[in-house]
Amino acid sequence: MGAAICLFRLCILSVRADWGPKSIHIEAILRAWNIDADSVVFIDDSPMELDEVHTAFPSMTCLQFPTKQPAAALALFEQLRDLFGKRLCSAKMRCVRRA
Repeated sequence: MGAAICLFRLCILSVRADWGPKSIHIEAILRAWNIDADSVVFIDDSPMELDEVHTAFPSMTCLQFPTKQPAAALALFEQLRDLFGKRLCSAKMRCVRRA
């Protein structure tokens, strides 16, 4: 397989959790960060949640997390790494992207 993929808590910038529509939280995050929906990738394992978010933000990339499919999950993480990864993270995070 390849090198392990690590996700540090410092890499997660916002966590919001409750039973309300996810699009409401996403809208608040977009406003707080002053970014457009087309700059974000939303990942969920529920097709219903993905549809709700995509309906609210048609320009947002919405990807389904593959449950019970480790190889597909790894492929998704590698896709995200390639979309957003950097050659070197800050020294504080002490992580290096492997080529």
